[in-house]
Amino acid sequence: MRDDKLDFFKGIAAISVLYIHTVFWSGGAYVPDFMRQLSLFIDVPIFFFIGGALFFQNKVSLSSLFKLILLSAVFGFFIGLLDGHAFTNFIALMFMNQIAAISLPVFAGSVWFISVFVVINIFCLMLKNLYANIPSFEIILFCVSLLYFVFDVQLNFAFLGVNMQFFFCYLFFFNLGICWYKNKSLPMFKGMFFLLVLSLLISADPYNDQNKFVLQDFKFPPTYEYIAFSMLSIAVIVSSYQFVHSRVLEQIGRDSLYYYLCQGITSSLIYYLMPHLDLFWLPKLMVLFLFNVITCFILVELTKRLIMRPLNSITGVQGR
Repeated sequence: MRDDKLDFFKGIAAISVLYIHTVFWSGGAYVPDFMRQLSLFIDVPIFFFIGGALFFQNKVSLSSLFKLILLSAVFGFFIGLLDGHAFTNFIALMFMNQIAAISLPVFAGSVWFISVFVVINIFCLMLKNLYANIPSFEIILFCVSLLYFVFDVQLNFAFLGVNMQFFFCYLFFFNLGICWYKNKSLPMFKGMFFLLVLSLLISADPYNDQNKFVLQDFKFPPTYEYIAFSMLSIAVIVSSYQFVHSRVLEQIGRDSLYYYLCQGITSSLIYYLMPHLDLFWLPKLMVLFLFNVITCFILVELTKRLIMRPLNSITGVQGR
């Protein structure tokens, strides 16, 4: 049975990514820095946290992950037609590599999420099948991931092409999501969870090398501080889960991965619109963000009708 509350938070995360890429990419020319830093408090860790909950519900399969890879490759193919790299993009994304999309740079800068999301799911599926008789394997993965950052371990290799800092950071949120969804009805779990959040925040150093709070500096590559401050949005999910409902956000959440791919196109289009708006930064941001949301919604609906129906027929995988 589908959990609409999880879709609600995926919807929030999808809209947040649209906002982040509005203020960071084209917004770098006019949006104050404090607005950009605040936007990162609701970011992609939510997708991994909710992804862990869906994993616990057995909503993930290798065929659904393959369909996600294929969809991103199809997007890369059509985007590559603009720069003459259609087949190069398709092959690169089928093997979960980065691409160069000069005309639509936000898409190229966003696809890293797809490879990390797929690899984390594959890794957990492998362990689940190999160690099905070991209870609570997610707690072990959760602890190992956190300790990797606590002791500042440096491993200079990649798992299926994913850098170890990205791997362990998002493995942490993914398995935290499994732990939460598995134990969310237990009063003790909430107490332990908020103790964890408090501990992480107290022990995190909020300043970069220039003695400034710049959350973006902690995101690429992910650091202990990025994990700590991202826990604030996870805490909101845990504390408000029982009370949320919105048909609009739930529908966006059901289509959240489509929104993630489509925003790479629409957030790039803002580059071409932004110089023609001679407005103060706040109304300018509001107009461009609204444009981003509306065009992304239109593109998602076109994707569902023109791309997903044929892909579902080819792969035999229905749903999202």
